[in-house]
Amino acid sequence: YKEHTVVVPHYGILKVGAKPVVVVVSEENKSLIIRAPFTLIHGRHAETISTLLSQKTGVKGDDDAVETKIVDSELEIEDGSAKKLIWACCMWLLCHDLEQNNDDSPISVEKVHDEKGTQLRALVEEMLPVMEFKLKRKLVDGRIDRILDYMESYSRSMPGAIPSIDLAKREIKDRNGYLLSVGANEMSQPLHEELVRRVVGEELLQQAKTFQNTKVGSDTETTRIESSELQLTFASLPSETPPAQTVIVVGAGMMGSCVALSLAKRGVTVTVLERQSMENVGVTTPASWAWINANNKSPPLYRQLNVLGLLAWKRHADLKKLPLWTGSIVRVSKAAAASDTMGTYAIEGPLNKERLLQLEPSLEPSFSSDDNDDDGGGDHFYYYPDEGSVDPSEAVRVLRKKAIEMGVVFLGQVEVQNVSRDDQTSVVFF
Repeated sequence: YKEHTVVVPHYGILKVGAKPVVVVVSEENKSLIIRAPFTLIHGRHAETISTLLSQKTGVKGDDDAVETKIVDSELEIEDGSAKKLIWACCMWLLCHDLEQNNDDSPISVEKVHDEKGTQLRALVEEMLPVMEFKLKRKLVDGRIDRILDYMESYSRSMPGAIPSIDLAKREIKDRNGYLLSVGANEMSQPLHEELVRRVVGEELLQQAKTFQNTKVGSDTETTRIESSELQLTFASLPSETPPAQTVIVVGAGMMGSCVALSLAKRGVTVTVLERQSMENVGVTTPASWAWINANNKSPPLYRQLNVLGLLAWKRHADLKKLPLWTGSIVRVSKAAAASDTMGTYAIEGPLNKERLLQLEPSLEPSFSSDDNDDDGGGDHFYYYPDEGSVDPSEAVRVLRKKAIEMGVVFLGQVEVQNVSRDDQTSVVFF
């Protein structure tokens, strides 16, 4: 827990592209509002993730933002994870236990509480001691009734939700297997085993029992790449291929020069091939606008990569003095602006004309009559104070100079015609 940020989510996404479901108003009693439990967050990035998750969903007036709770206690985040895992283990089985369903079709999670309450209680009573055995301690608030109350509030906050049986099958070793891997001699789970056998068969039951508890982030799972220069640590999947001792980089523009310098800093012997003369800085690089930003980027992983890029420009020892951090004013449509409020860095807007001219007096903005109407169209202006720009040609020259000092060899007017691979390495023909 000290090295990782842990999130125990409590919201439902009922279809691709849909917004999170966290609150339901009872049809029978309009004053009865059912909310999902808090999404629990623990770790060094907890504040950032909480800000992301607790943003409004994009429609002004919504009160269905994900409610988060940052917890400092490792026991509390562990207890939250344990209860959520019990919910996940129970629900897909009881929803898809067709032999016990009234119409031979899967039922939703809230119907489990209405139609299978007795079976659910028996299953939780069977799983809870096993969970505490795995944790080597009692849950802080591990009373059966409290756990069932938690499970019901979560289930009823997502009306109509039916867990994916295909996903459950793929995850069975890490989900139900966490509990079923405890041998029958230690703790018997006859109801749990019978449900798995009935819903997905004996073969998957036996697979679930082979769960191996591997520490998250251990060397058997990931390789840690430290970047002291950027003050960041990256995790990657381990490779069976031994690290390269010599590398040829094709292209001496921004990407090629940066890759060459990074490899040289790790002790790799690097040669860079460039089809133009070395007085030039490539083709793409000098044509770039070099706007350093992360707004309106999709999908989310690409957006996160751009946020890390902003951080790298501010921390990289050889580059951090080059950017001009003047901020950016962006003109966008209503839809684009709404989707961008989930940013992980500062955003101000939409701006009125007075504020816009205060930031950039030379602008002559055109506002339609609907711009201040939340339901209207027209253009909208946003200010991103943490963004900037850089002269890409100057950045390449700095990177090349540093790379040469590290022993990198740059060869100009060399055009690569083909790359041919064998079983051991890559051979470059030019």
